Amino acid sequence: MIRRNNCATCNGTRLHKIIDLGMMPNANNLVAKEDLSKVKLYPLEYYWCANCNLLQQIEMADKEDLFNSNYTYITGVSKTIVEHYKKLAFTISKKVNAKDFAIVIASNDGTEIESLTSVGFGRVIGVEPSSNLADISKQKGNETINAFFSEELATELVPKYGKADVIIANNVLAHVPNPKDVLLGIKKMLKTDGCASIEVHWLRSLVKDVEIDTLYAEHYFVWTVRAMNILASSCGLAIEDIEFLPSPQAGSLRYWLRHSETLVNRSATEQVIQTFISQEIEEGIQNLDRMLQLNTNANIRKEKLVKLVKQIRKDGKEIALWTAPAKMSTILNFCNFTSDDIKCAYDGSRYKMNKYIPKANIPVLDEALLRDDKLETLPAEYMIIGAWNLMDLAKEKLNWYILRGGLLINPLTVEVFS
Repeated sequence: MIRRNNCATCNGTRLHKIIDLGMMPNANNLVAKEDLSKVKLYPLEYYWCANCNLLQQIEMADKEDLFNSNYTYITGVSKTIVEHYKKLAFTISKKVNAKDFAIVIASNDGTEIESLTSVGFGRVIGVEPSSNLADISKQKGNETINAFFSEELATELVPKYGKADVIIANNVLAHVPNPKDVLLGIKKMLKTDGCASIEVHWLRSLVKDVEIDTLYAEHYFVWTVRAMNILASSCGLAIEDIEFLPSPQAGSLRYWLRHSETLVNRSATEQVIQTFISQEIEEGIQNLDRMLQLNTNANIRKEKLVKLVKQIRKDGKEIALWTAPAKMSTILNFCNFTSDDIKCAYDGSRYKMNKYIPKANIPVLDEALLRDDKLETLPAEYMIIGAWNLMDLAKEKLNWYILRGGLLINPLTVEVFS
């Protein structure tokens, strides 16, 4: 474990404990049945910085423990994510002056690399810390470095590859214990006229909708615009623009960064930054009392979901889970659910099938088993939608289930619908 007593962004020491979700497993490390007794647990506590409002863990699991050979989040499995990256690649192709060289930080299975190649980038290199994902990417023919991106790695790469026209770091800065090290690396590897695209989950979204299941061991931080602006500035980078992304990651922001010295229209940029900060202020992100309410709201949500599940089981009905994303590990274990409450999860990723959601010990089965035409009755009368951020897709794919009388549960809003 790594422990820090000051804010990772501004070095502030006025850190207030906001939420404690208890001891949690590595959410993206589904395990084999024989390994259930060996699962490591980590304290999942978040502190709020009174200066820059960054929400952060101060006691963090070692990154090597989290991003190992058992990492099960595979980008290419989700058609929604694939389409998201295709659109991003097209947008990037219109923003850069040249398309000679691009870098994808945390390149996963290579999906983003392929998206950039498809829009004309000559050379695209991925940097991926999880060895199993780096291997998948390499097997697909993508140039991939199995390492954590850092300023030190950037120093090694520049003489070999030169500097990049664009650098992508989607959902990366939540996952690294030292985000400044990553931005310093980006600064070092980015061409003078290049740009970086960074996506992070927005604290405003989490607080507004009580999205506590997006908190897990590998998510060290939840970002505010103020914190990102401070971090970028300290690394010689400047925010050029910000976009709100309602999907696919449950309310994120995309930041476009450039070298500070090349930023042209600073007044327009400042106006954009202030617009988003104003939204944070309206939601109470800069108010300690409002932030402390998050823990209360989390427990209210927990109580509602536990009450619903217990009542369904008391009525003799079965409950299953559709998809087993990392966020489900958090909410299932926060609610202390087990396979007695939720019989199983159904997922289409072969990397998750026949494994177990740790601590809750809920088995993950092949999604094909859910829609077996030979089944006379549904395997479960209720289906909790694990990927609640893709609810429209869930309704579409489970339309047959609804037509046969199945009921869906949105675990975020704790609503039942057909």
